[in-house]
Amino acid sequence: LARRTPPSLVIDTLLGNVTILEGIRQSGPRPTHDRTAILQARYAESLSWMSEEAGDFRNAAFWTDRAAQWAQAAGWTPMVAYACIRRSMTALTVGDTGHQAIRHAAVALELPDTPSQIRALAAKQMAYGYAMAGRAQDAAQALDLTTRLMNRAQNTESFGPPVGQHSVLTDDLHAIFSATCDVYLGRG
Repeated sequence: LARRTPPSLVIDTLLGNVTILEGIRQSGPRPTHDRTAILQARYAESLSWMSEEAGDFRNAAFWTDRAAQWAQAAGWTPMVAYACIRRSMTALTVGDTGHQAIRHAAVALELPDTPSQIRALAAKQMAYGYAMAGRAQDAAQALDLTTRLMNRAQNTESFGPPVGQHSVLTDDLHAIFSATCDVYLGRG
C-alpha cells in the first residue's frame, strides 16, 4: 500500500493499527507483550518513513523514537540500532552539517549484539556524515568499514527478523555509497 499510495493516505491506517496493538499489548497476557512490541516497532518504523516522505520530519523523528522504545522493551537490539541509523538519515535529510548524523550512527555501530548488516548501515551513515562535515579521509575509512561489515554479514550471519535495508554489497552499491560521499564532499 505504501508503495502505491501517497504517504499521507497510508499514515491514518497505520496509526489505527498502532492504536489497536497498544490496546492488545496493555491488556493482553504477559507473553504477548514482546511480540506485540515488535510489531508496534515495525509499524512505527513504517510511520517514520511515511512521515518523512510526506515532509513531516518532526513526526518522522517521533515515530523513529517510538520504534526504538518498543524494540528496546522487547529486547530487539537490531531494531534499536536501526532506529539510530534512521535518526542519522533524518539528520542528513534536514540539512545537518554531518556531526549529528555521525553521532547517531556511532551509537548504532557500538551497541552490543548489533548484527554486522546493521553495523554496516551505521558505518555507511557515518561515511555520509563525515563527508558532509568535509572529512574525506574519515569518510573513506567508514566506507571501508561498511564494505568489511557487509561482507561479514553476507557470509556469516542470520539474526532473526529482517530490519532496515537489505542490500547485497556489489560494486554498483559501493559506487553509489562512494558517489554519495563525493556529492556531500562537494565533488559533484
